[in-house]
Formats: sequence, C-alpha cells, structure tokens
Amino acid sequence: MASECWERLKKNPPILELASTPLLLALLCIQYAETKNFPSNRAALYESALATLLTKWDSKRNIRRPELYKNLTLKRKESMFARVAAESFEKNQYFIKERDLTRMIAAFIEHIPDFKAETLEPDSLAILKAIEAQHGIFVERAKNVYSFAHLTFQEYFTAKYISNNARSGTLEKLVDQHLYDSKWKEVFLLTAGLLDNADQLLHLMHGKAEEALEIPEINALM
Repeated sequence: MASECWERLKKNPPILELASTPLLLALLCIQYAETKNFPSNRAALYESALATLLTKWDSKRNIRRPELYKNLTLKRKESMFARVAAESFEKNQYFIKERDLTRMIAAFIEHIPDFKAETLEPDSLAILKAIEAQHGIFVERAKNVYSFAHLTFQEYFTAKYISNNARSGTLEKLVDQHLYDSKWKEVFLLTAGLLDNADQLLHLMHGKAEEALEIPEINALM
C-alpha cells in the first residue's frame, strides 16, 4: 500500500507538495489508507483526513481523556479547533500562551450540555493535554506556549470557521479586511473549497477589487 500511495502522490504534484513534513505526510497516508485515493482539492483532502485523524488516530492507544472531551462529537471538536484557529489567526498569533489557549477552549466548552462551571479551569487544561496527546493538533513549543502542529492546520480551521459561519458575515469580513494580505491567501483558497457554492465569496472579492479601482488617488495616476 505504501508504494501505491507514493506512486499516486508523484502523479499529483499539488498534493505531493503538501508532504513537506512528516506530520502532513502522515495525514496524506491516513487519507489514502481510508479511501485509496486523494481528493481533487486541498480543502476536501484536509476535511477528510482530519476527520479520520480526530476519530481513529488513537483508537488502539491507551490514552486517558477527560470525560467531557471524550464525549465531544467530531463536529464539536472541529468547531472548537475552528474557533481557536480563527481567533488566533486573526491576531497573527501563531504561538499561543497556555492560559490563552485554555481560555479559548473554556469559552467553547462552557456552552456544552452538562457543563459544570466549578470544573471549567481544570477541564479546559485537561482537554488541551488530551488533544496534544491524542491528535497532535496542538503542540507545546516551549514551556506553557503552544501552537497548531502546522500552520496548515491553523489555516484550514480558520477557513472552516469562516465557511461554517458565512451567514453571520464572516465572508464579508474576510474580504473587507484581508483580501490584499498575502498571509491570508491560503485561507481564501481553503474557504472557497469548503463552501458549497463559492459564488458569494467571488462576488465579494470582485466588488472589493472594483472599489480599489474607483479610489480617486489611483484613478489620477492612471
């Protein structure tokens, strides 16, 4: 299977490009083991492979997990990572202090049924440690300082937050604030791939570009 996977990767340069680190290569292998193929775009690849990672990665390992986290559905886990990613990426925050990361986790889990306020702080820290041990989504880079295991994960989950909350104006905010920011290029591409229909996003981008062309200072130079 390994040789077949490698042959498929060599025939698909855009996907092969992702195998730049052992972690991303492992993600590609997980996807191939599940489907014997690779999706046609990055967003679909990450969506499928990360879903597998979050549900099956540690199925045969004896890892202790807090009850609250163990009972989170895949959708809730993805929503939690998406909220953390969006908040931190918006602030250009790639390295996150443990207290800030547990605060973001706490802000999410406090709305979960059966949540008990008196156990919030230890639960959020225990959940962070479980995520680190179980999935490797977060990694402790220095004492009490974390990041997503790879920038790709932070970009993907940021895009997922934006696409999931499009009805709340996240697409408009994305285009209005970040269209010309090169650091957000991959987020734009992933968001387009995650949307059922990217027409609204493209329309907003086109409108923002037209606004720039209508600025008097620019027109005076043309």
